[in-house]
Amino acid sequence: MPKSLVCVLAACVALCAAPAHSTLWNAADDFDGTLNPTPDGWSYGYSESLDSAFLPYTQNESLYGALDAWGLWPDSPTHSSLSVIHNPGLQSYGIDGEGWDWEAGALTLHPGIPGQPAYTYVRWTAPEAGQYLVTARFRVIDSGTVSACVLRNDVEESLQLVAEGEGWSSLFSEFLALEELDTVDFVVGAFEPGECHTTQLDATIQSGVPVPEPSSIALLALAGGGIGAMVKRRRKQ
Repeated sequence: MPKSLVCVLAACVALCAAPAHSTLWNAADDFDGTLNPTPDGWSYGYSESLDSAFLPYTQNESLYGALDAWGLWPDSPTHSSLSVIHNPGLQSYGIDGEGWDWEAGALTLHPGIPGQPAYTYVRWTAPEAGQYLVTARFRVIDSGTVSACVLRNDVEESLQLVAEGEGWSSLFSEFLALEELDTVDFVVGAFEPGECHTTQLDATIQSGVPVPEPSSIALLALAGGGIGAMVKRRRKQ
């Protein structure tokens, strides 16, 4: 490999190298069934609409002796009502007659049934100002379609309709500039009245990840082009 190309690649590595300190928050792994909010900055709640105030859940339960949950239950606690549910076990857990399971460690959101507030939330609050890499995807494990979105300070960053059988939604992955106490919400709502279904959330937030600069992107493109040209030359030889 030409020495000049080696230098370009080395510069790319230096520009894209992560700093020494990085913190990762994971919505499922950090779930707390006893504290709301949690020491890690997570909180669980609901709202009447995306324009309404976030209200924290005050009811927490152990569902079926296997699942940890926060929710709004006018009667007996159930998974098919407004809630956030986590399977803390090392094995999947299913309910007779449902035809689907909570994977080990899975975190799910269930929007409100008719007569309840529509939206259920997993919220994260930034501990300090900085750039944060936020990733999220949603998957309906029940039947039907839901509305899934990511909000920053109650402003929509992403909105998707997620349907049963489609697998995971498109990955949301964005750097967000946050101030201390800014919020990031992962929200699931009913697609239409009655369309409220259990939806798995896979979400992480990471600090200390360098934001790609235009210069580093240009260097990577240059390096990629150089490598491609070398491959073509060798094939011709």
